[in-house]
Amino acid sequence: MKKINKILIQSASRAEFYIQKNLINKLSNHFSITLLIHGDTIKKIDKKEILKSFGKNIKIIISKTNYSQSNNPTFVSASFTKQVYFISKNITKFKPDISMIFGDRTDALALAVSSLIHKVPVVHLHGGEVTLGSIDEKIRHSISKISDIHFVSHNNYKKRLIQLGEINKNIKNFGSLELDRIDKQKFKSKRELKKKLKLKDENYVLISINSEINSQQSKMITKNILKALEFNKDYVKIISMPNSDPFSDEVSQEILHYKKKPNFQIFNSLNRYYTDVLKNAKFVIGNSSSIVYVAPFLGVPSILVGDRQKGRILSKSIIKTGYNLKQIVSSIKKIKGKTNRCKIYFKKDTMGLITNYLKKINLENFKYKRFIDLKI
Repeated sequence: MKKINKILIQSASRAEFYIQKNLINKLSNHFSITLLIHGDTIKKIDKKEILKSFGKNIKIIISKTNYSQSNNPTFVSASFTKQVYFISKNITKFKPDISMIFGDRTDALALAVSSLIHKVPVVHLHGGEVTLGSIDEKIRHSISKISDIHFVSHNNYKKRLIQLGEINKNIKNFGSLELDRIDKQKFKSKRELKKKLKLKDENYVLISINSEINSQQSKMITKNILKALEFNKDYVKIISMPNSDPFSDEVSQEILHYKKKPNFQIFNSLNRYYTDVLKNAKFVIGNSSSIVYVAPFLGVPSILVGDRQKGRILSKSIIKTGYNLKQIVSSIKKIKGKTNRCKIYFKKDTMGLITNYLKKINLENFKYKRFIDLKI
């Protein structure tokens, strides 16, 4: 029996950084961890904070792999090439037993491709999900086919992986890693956040917009959400700038038009305070996955706009609306107050479940990967 000793993990986006850090520290008590920090993480998070977030027993390698600050498809493709090369060099150097991949971005695909070429088994979190309005949709399923072990957040997503020909016993529904972290989190009060982030007011809404499937829809969703909220003086509008995705430049450009508006406050990144800000918001609006997972779990009213998250299982508390300005305005009027907490993606101690499962893995079982045909 060959057990896991060395694990290669990467953080290449600000969103996954805060979700994965507690799990990485927990895993480091049982395995030798090499952590690659690159891409959007070093663009949005201070190096000192990165180093302070992890135990000294974790090998951390930081490198700039984004080809450009721009996120147009040509530069994203160039960054992908750099990322594959960077990851491949470190796989050759550290010879991990497995790679662990979070999410569904191009940088995650780079780790999957590099691991495949080097014949390193892959563990994937959050496979089987559907987001029809985002390029992540195809990337996620591609990573799933490269992966050997799957930790999903819902039984419906497990069924979808089985449809893709994945082996049932290698798919475990351990719930959302992010919700496990939040369940243990001690939240800051509105007063503390106002002082720490220099908020204009304690009464605010959170706007969290990422790019959609194309340039036109990315511009439209941003423009109409901001216009729908522009003349409401009842609360401050806090905006978190988008993740680095194709067409996120269009989102950023529309947001920056509101930089000098009196009731708007724009943050390049809320980083570790994002869930604190969301928890204390009057409501959250946009197309971020946090509207699907986090807001319902915390009982925060939420409005999901557009198609980016189309296909994901939604809590009944989420108000779903289209891109049209009148639809968005109408949805805002439906907000009444805190909602009942929804736990459809929550499992107690997701980190512990993942760690204990990996400790029992026999790598001899992952020399080959079979495609399981369904009887149709």
